[in-house]
Amino acid sequence: MFWTSLSRVDAVKRERILRYYRREDAWRSLLADLLLRTVLHDQFHLKENELVFKIDTYGKPYLYKREDINFNLTHSGEWIGCAVGTAPVGIDIEQIRPNNLEVAERFFHPEEYKVIQMLPQNKRLDYFYELWTLKEGYSKALGKGLSLAFDSFAVVTSDGTQQLSQHEQALGYRCRTYTLEEGYKMAACSLGGVLPDQLCFADLTQVLDGRLSLC
Repeated sequence: MFWTSLSRVDAVKRERILRYYRREDAWRSLLADLLLRTVLHDQFHLKENELVFKIDTYGKPYLYKREDINFNLTHSGEWIGCAVGTAPVGIDIEQIRPNNLEVAERFFHPEEYKVIQMLPQNKRLDYFYELWTLKEGYSKALGKGLSLAFDSFAVVTSDGTQQLSQHEQALGYRCRTYTLEEGYKMAACSLGGVLPDQLCFADLTQVLDGRLSLC
């Protein structure tokens, strides 16, 4: 099944997938690509020969000659995520794992670390991952990935909404978190667009078969 599915992606992507040491990581990368192809076919009616992907200077893939379509992919643990829209988008999923929160002091904005320190001990790890997914989602929407210093901007959470501050490009971006299941955090960001209230889910069979019945 793996090798049959691998034949559906382009040669450059196949080479990248086969570089993974762990088969689970190769599967996640392959399924993310297949999910994207299925969404683009289902939602934008693109044919296989129109799905030509290139990589920009920051390493972010884009759809060749279709500046009107933006996408971003993520995968962690048992989940794969795909965000597609007409405006720049970013998405991140993280499996919550035990973690030394000194990472937050080193990489997060001082305002964010101060909030983490004020939380009860049993809530700090959860909030750390909430911030991480929001920050990475924003950075990916900008197209800079981890090349954007996470301490150069802050995510301020109030009244259940997230706002970006301390960064000159934050104006116009909207971010929000989503619930997947216990043990995971997910967030998405978009420039000027409206993020959906609900997620659309697809199972493994639908992705492998290239057919979706979203939402």
